[in-house]
Amino acid sequence: MLKTAFGVNLFFVLSGFLITNILLHEKANFRSDNRLVIIKNFFVRRSLRIFPIYYLFILACFLAGFPTARAHIMYFVTYTANILAYRSNQPNEVSHVWTLCVEEQFYIIWPWLIIFINNKYLKHLFIFIIVTGLVSRYIASFVYHHEYPILVYQMIDAFGVGAIYAYIRQNDKNRVKFEGAYKIILPVIIYFAWMVTPFSGVAIFRSYFHVADSAIALALIMFALNNKTEWIRKYLLENPVLNYIGKISYGIYLYHYNLGPAYNDFIASYSKTHNVNPIFTDFYSAYCIKLILLLVLCSLSYKLIELPLLGLKKKFKYGAR
Repeated sequence: MLKTAFGVNLFFVLSGFLITNILLHEKANFRSDNRLVIIKNFFVRRSLRIFPIYYLFILACFLAGFPTARAHIMYFVTYTANILAYRSNQPNEVSHVWTLCVEEQFYIIWPWLIIFINNKYLKHLFIFIIVTGLVSRYIASFVYHHEYPILVYQMIDAFGVGAIYAYIRQNDKNRVKFEGAYKIILPVIIYFAWMVTPFSGVAIFRSYFHVADSAIALALIMFALNNKTEWIRKYLLENPVLNYIGKISYGIYLYHYNLGPAYNDFIASYSKTHNVNPIFTDFYSAYCIKLILLLVLCSLSYKLIELPLLGLKKKFKYGAR
């Protein structure tokens, strides 16, 4: 079974929190005839952020002759590459975009639910999707022995964890109660995960580690929002280097998986006809070179492509107040 990295769970929990928080805020302030305007502008704003360099990346993979990109291009064009990986039950040279595909599929359904469902029923919706994600992933992995349970409904529990916290934060009294209780709940979750580590091969416990990842991810979100320590705020949360890396992180996510192999292939091909300085082949120095190339590529991508298009977001503000 695929064990998703902690960063993936953090990404999904954070997305669930941020998107739900935005939509709830807009829902509380729109005129009733502006619901569709909010949803339309949500889709446009997300598209401006995600589509441009994603499609440039897929085009580059296609032109470079990546076998999977060429043989199954429609999966990548339609943001359904996670379905391709699920059906084939194996990774491919661009399979890392499955997380973005899950994210996009979540975006398609989520605004409609948040905007059109009465707020008093939303907590039941969030609980339902958390249970749905846990149960469906367990069934896919340990009943049908699937290695890649990465369909959107099999990963949606992480989004639900973030969403329910966004919902709770709409009421300050409920937020304080929840965060107080969470300080007790989180150590219990982590302690239990540590205790069952020797049994990580057992189905139910392997599923539990996903729960622990989401719980820790939520704790990090709470910490970032509620931190009052000056040095942490100054040197960590508002660190200019880290903030810049955050700005170009979408490019890092897209390009990192293929840049390393491309570099290795180029050096191997070049070395057949030329002498290559050992600095370009030594593992550690080559790693540093790849990292520098990645950061330069992502910076150019951000400044030349992403940033100009992000400026168009101001033309698609949410519903009138």
